[in-house]
Amino acid sequence: MLATLDFGGSSVKSGVALLDEHGALQALRVHPVIRPRAENFTDDTRVEELAGVMVQTMADVYHAACQTAPGGRPMSTVACSVAAYVVDGQPVPQLRGGYAQLHRFAGTANVAGWLARQVSDATGRPLTVSFLHDGTAAAASLAGVNRPWSTAVVMLGTALGIGFVPAAADHRPLAHRFAVSPL
Repeated sequence: MLATLDFGGSSVKSGVALLDEHGALQALRVHPVIRPRAENFTDDTRVEELAGVMVQTMADVYHAACQTAPGGRPMSTVACSVAAYVVDGQPVPQLRGGYAQLHRFAGTANVAGWLARQVSDATGRPLTVSFLHDGTAAAASLAGVNRPWSTAVVMLGTALGIGFVPAAADHRPLAHRFAVSPL
């Protein structure tokens, strides 16, 4: 069980990933898309509001995962793809873009750790937050198909994005009977 979120340029897609006994992705139960004002995600002057939306959304998805999980407990990591470059699990600080400015608002380069503390406080459970570039997350669906980094995936969303296919060991395979459904 894994709470998953995709923080894009104009909306948030989220859901609960169900894993089979081998760790393969068996099902994805998705939430309705959240579309707050688009400038929340792209306007670097509203980073405080963006951080609040991120924390609340992560907590909501975590609670939904708890209701779905056997025994009421999902994994302890909230996995997030973001519309920003990510290095070593952290959004890369840049001059523009809300996600690239989170480090400034949080007062630390460890944005994932800062958000984890906020979400842990909101849920009452110790959680970690994991970030991945959204293009890399999309490209991971092809992991193991070709040599790592030999194929790219171009995404059309609020803006163009690209991700390179990672090594097969860096992804979670789809189960034979993978399905997507509303949560």
